[in-house]
Amino acid sequence: METMLYRAMHGPALYVSISAVCAVSAVSAAAGLGRGVKQDQLFVRVFTMDRILIDRGWNARDVCSGFWRLYRNEGAGAALELPGGELYALAAGRLHLVPAWVPFSCRNTRPIVHRYVHFDVIGVTAATIRRLFTRPLTLASDRPLDAMAATLGEVQAGEEAARFHAKSVIYGALALAVAALPPGAFGGIAHAGPVAAAVAYIDGHLGQGIRNRELAACCHLSADHFGR
Repeated sequence: METMLYRAMHGPALYVSISAVCAVSAVSAAAGLGRGVKQDQLFVRVFTMDRILIDRGWNARDVCSGFWRLYRNEGAGAALELPGGELYALAAGRLHLVPAWVPFSCRNTRPIVHRYVHFDVIGVTAATIRRLFTRPLTLASDRPLDAMAATLGEVQAGEEAARFHAKSVIYGALALAVAALPPGAFGGIAHAGPVAAAVAYIDGHLGQGIRNRELAACCHLSADHFGR
């Protein structure tokens, strides 16, 4: 069953039906948490989030970013055009994940209330993300998670509360996605001990010149100590 769901990720869409609570346990098992791993090194960092009204002005070509996107639309009409011309519909009321480094173009035909979060996953190697997540994912309806996602991007309770709220939705969505992978597939967790922060920094700045002292600062070490 899990293998079939993994293969479905490379077809038109991925639909996973599993409760968010059970999914959290599943992602912990997939990551090896609870089986001798002493420190959790999987984290989510939120860059930006909002609830906006999009129209044809949302349309854009050749989008490809080093961060993830979480979408939830309150109406139909928006889609992502994938390489080769495939239109990936962003169904209304559903949670959609666009993994980092997945190329697409935005297509929209009418005004739609659009909730989004841009975020990064810390502790997973870029190579692992590229290997396992090659296209957008649509998650099956899950009542607890859907109820939380229905208020994404609203900051009436304060920006800090909104960010924690967004992270809870992201963790639930990622748990569903990872739970669908076959056992052992999610093997790129950067368990690098005291230099884990440096590994994450490298993944987030691929293609850029990085100095040794920058990596040392990430780990709160001197450049000499870090080099050893």
